[in-house]
Amino acid sequence: MSLIANSQTKKADVFPAGGGQSENTQYKNFGTFGQPSAGSSANSSYKNKEGFLNSGDEVIPMVSTSNVFNINLDLATSGGEILDNGGAEIISSGIIYSQTANAEIGDLGVTVVYTDPMIEDGTFTLTMSGLVNGETYYVRAFAENEVGYGYGDDVSFVSVPTLGEWGMITLASLLAGFGGWFVWRRVV
Repeated sequence: MSLIANSQTKKADVFPAGGGQSENTQYKNFGTFGQPSAGSSANSSYKNKEGFLNSGDEVIPMVSTSNVFNINLDLATSGGEILDNGGAEIISSGIIYSQTANAEIGDLGVTVVYTDPMIEDGTFTLTMSGLVNGETYYVRAFAENEVGYGYGDDVSFVSVPTLGEWGMITLASLLAGFGGWFVWRRVV
């Protein structure tokens, strides 16, 4: 596999190694184009507007986000998996969550939960706390190396309503059901 980095998005795209490349073919990369250099091979370099990147060069880590489970009144559990360290040592890893989609570390309203001990590869599970009942949240796994942060996709979830809210929901459902039965009995 070969990678092309985009310094503006800090993302990389993966291309098949070996015979599938052509010197005259352009490969799309998040709004930029990479083109194999002369003499393409499995370890060839690719040129894009940011410069050259060889398959051994460091890029941001690749991370996936786990589904959310154990959603309670103010807690929920999620995690992720570090799929690739980007060719550099992982400095930190964990999850971030907020009420804003596609949030990043340092954004307003973002809570960061770090793995402890730090995870360099594989899966991890962490607990989110301080959730507001009935609100929508977005969680993303992350890993950081010397190049930058790699994030998994957002996973959204809604925290569980309080017992009082469940009571009101149940009472409203009961009254609506009884009201419908009462109207039906008066008509018949």
